[in-house]
Amino acid sequence: MAVSSPEEFENEKSAERVRGYLNSSELLSVQKEKLASFKAEFCDQRKQRLATQDSYLRYIFYLGRQYKKDYRKISKQDIQKFLEANSKKGESWQDWAKLSIKVFYRWLLTGRTEKGSPFPEMVAWLK
Repeated sequence: MAVSSPEEFENEKSAERVRGYLNSSELLSVQKEKLASFKAEFCDQRKQRLATQDSYLRYIFYLGRQYKKDYRKISKQDIQKFLEANSKKGESWQDWAKLSIKVFYRWLLTGRTEKGSPFPEMVAWLK
């Protein structure tokens, strides 16, 4: 399919990256299942743009790739270490990583997807 605008090009690149996160051999199958469920129940349900989905899923993918265990078994200390290990990647990277982790764990631990609903204690400390 021919891409006719920069926006379509970016959408296709984002869609390609999202498919890569969801199908990556670098994640455990349980991690891929959670990532796919988050995409369907949070990103798709909220009709988020592909670029936004790409951003949310990217950091959750990185977290899962680093720890290779069910996301429910990743601890607060693991998240702290993950952010510290990537602290030199810049403020924008850190901001997106923290937001993505907070939103993901709110969905994972409480099932809540509404903007403004409280974050679980495990990630509420992230600022």
